[in-house]
Amino acid sequence: MALANPALMYNALFQAASATLRDVAANPKRLGAQVGILMVLHTWGQNLCHHPHVHAVVTGGGLSCNERSDIHVSPQWRSCRPGFFLPVRVLSRVFRGKYLALLRTAFGQGKLTFPGRLATLAEPDAFAVWLRPLYAKD
Repeated sequence: MALANPALMYNALFQAASATLRDVAANPKRLGAQVGILMVLHTWGQNLCHHPHVHAVVTGGGLSCNERSDIHVSPQWRSCRPGFFLPVRVLSRVFRGKYLALLRTAFGQGKLTFPGRLATLAEPDAFAVWLRPLYAKD
């Protein structure tokens, strides 16, 4: 799929990944803390094919906060459990939802282009049909 602006896809990766880490970490059932995040964009995979993805270095804990990520008036450091940060399944499902929502928004704003054999996806109904099963993919 081609984008009118490739930076849009990279920005969506950063937005979805950072929001996922912040939201899941802030959840009191998980860590209940605001974490620090450093992210790096990689645009190629090991086989030198185009494979945009981000890598994140995240603190192993953070300042205590509420679910909206507002730091408490008297914050305390909350460490993650030894050898465990956040549940991968939860992270992947939250990320998928956030990324697909950003993709749907970009489509609604006319920021996606569909060249060649993908041209049929420019129709709203076709795009919705294509997008729907992605929510269930692991």
